[in-house]
Amino acid sequence: MARTGIRITSMDLSGFQRIKDQDIVNELGDALAEEMTADIVKSFGTSPPGKTHTLPDGRSHVASLEGFPPNVLDDELRKSMNWEKIRDARWHVQDGVSYGIEQEQGFGYPNAAPRPFVGPVFANKGRWKAFMIQFVRSRIR
Repeated sequence: MARTGIRITSMDLSGFQRIKDQDIVNELGDALAEEMTADIVKSFGTSPPGKTHTLPDGRSHVASLEGFPPNVLDDELRKSMNWEKIRDARWHVQDGVSYGIEQEQGFGYPNAAPRPFVGPVFANKGRWKAFMIQFVRSRIR
């Protein structure tokens, strides 16, 4: 399995330093990893239409535009998205295909442009901070 995801190694829990219950921290990490993975999966196929290609088997595929998540062809990438807990306070969100990193960063093929799908989800810090606040508040009341 390719580890092309990003590790969740530090979370902005400012204001929640008093959380001493490791179970809450681990539940938060699990929930955050699950939500991020779901957002990544939902992002596939959201690109404005790019070039249309006819595949060797006769199927037609509309490519994504540079800078947008890939319009997945055979669903392998979508189905392979997963997360795993490595140890306390550390998770991997990753794909399970060999070409995921090539899609994300745009290498592997001549003139391949990035089709990021992990980075934009992790970059949405406002969403994740709100998610964490809501999650922790629901557990400490």
